Amino acid sequence: MPPADAPPPAARKRQGEISLQDIRAFVAVVERQSFSKAARYLGLSQPTVSIRVQNLETQFGLRLIDRRQGSQPTAMGRGLYNQARRVLTELEALETIARDLEALQQGHLRVGFSTPPAAMALIGAFRRANPGVQLDLVQSHTFNLLDRLKRSETDVAIMTLRAPPPEPFAHVTISRQRLAVMVPVGHALAGADAVPWARVLQEPLIVRAQPSMTYTQIETELAAKGLPLQPFLELPSRESVKEAVASGLGLGIAFAAETGADRRIVALPIADAEDGAAVHVVTLGDIAGLPAIDSFLTLARDFAKT
Repeated sequence: MPPADAPPPAARKRQGEISLQDIRAFVAVVERQSFSKAARYLGLSQPTVSIRVQNLETQFGLRLIDRRQGSQPTAMGRGLYNQARRVLTELEALETIARDLEALQQGHLRVGFSTPPAAMALIGAFRRANPGVQLDLVQSHTFNLLDRLKRSETDVAIMTLRAPPPEPFAHVTISRQRLAVMVPVGHALAGADAVPWARVLQEPLIVRAQPSMTYTQIETELAAKGLPLQPFLELPSRESVKEAVASGLGLGIAFAAETGADRRIVALPIADAEDGAAVHVVTLGDIAGLPAIDSFLTLARDFAKT
């Protein structure tokens, strides 16, 4: 009688990859000490379970189950079982994580934004809807955010663009943007309903420095009107622009939705400003269907309807 660990008759050198289905069948037989019980547990026929265990035995060139002893593992089978059970345990943990990610019970989403007033309401809504998803936020200008998306350093970004982004991006437009002029309280223009560009340019002009979509929009609008852009100050952020305006250094230009509430400043429409920009939520098209990103885009569509 051959030893229990003797290779099966069709034993050969291992070829190809080991099948997880074969591992599951082998582990089920060892844990239930029965091919028939393993088959019921797996929802398979007994011949199918037998074939899968035989496949694994052929892969290793070893007898793993001693059929003479009530489906007991051989010495080599016991050693392999310990490793196989560890593999399945890790796989089950991964499957749990995958289910949680799909259900947005956990996960990680990297969100960039260039427009805090528009971004924070949407980010807050996503956080309330998906408290298990960790958010990693980064603020930057539009052009850097597009680069970060291309380099897969950011998953989704909220930004102002003059036109929808081309492929490979996907986007949701949530609101239109128009430029406004910020004047200090007490300025001669503070009580006006709106101010035309020609009047704005009679004052010292404070703008956000390049690269920024605000500067690009100002430059484009003035060029279309044949008016020069000669800023008195170019500052690195909209917050510094607002502080300069509040201090009486000049008039500031920003998108109307980004002027915010400040008792020191009055934000006025520019009478002949173009409706040429919009806030978009942008991601790469090939990842737009991932659960967390898809949920973010769905919320953005809801915001666009309000």
